Amino acid sequence: MREHFIVDNSTTPDWEVIPLGPVDKEGRKVSLSTATLFADSGMELTVRRYEYLLGAGVWRACCDEGVARVDDMHLIRPDTFGALMNDIEAALACPSSEEPTHAYNVVSGMCDACADRCGGTLCQSMALHNICNRIHSLLAGDGE
Repeated sequence: MREHFIVDNSTTPDWEVIPLGPVDKEGRKVSLSTATLFADSGMELTVRRYEYLLGAGVWRACCDEGVARVDDMHLIRPDTFGALMNDIEAALACPSSEEPTHAYNVVSGMCDACADRCGGTLCQSMALHNICNRIHSLLAGDGE
């Protein structure tokens, strides 16, 4: 019986891990069959093919919109201030019979389980915590 190893990364002589294949900005493995990547702005890029630049040691995605380094892109659409504002505006535009903070929780994918049983208190708390957490994560790295 022969042994069969599946290798998903390699190491340098000083044990630094080198992934075999592209990874996104957060270090997630990007399958070579992935057809969509996202820019920091949240813009969707349609990938036609991937290329590895041997001399530079980087993976590039050849997209309809141009060529981009895979490690500068995101596998999952990143949150943006624009997306946060859209979620808040969608909640404010909810029907007058619905609590805006409950609508925000539904729009942002947090919680719609209370079905108005909390009297709005839980929804307000959850919405404000979510908005605050999103702002903190968007400001991370800004030095603020």
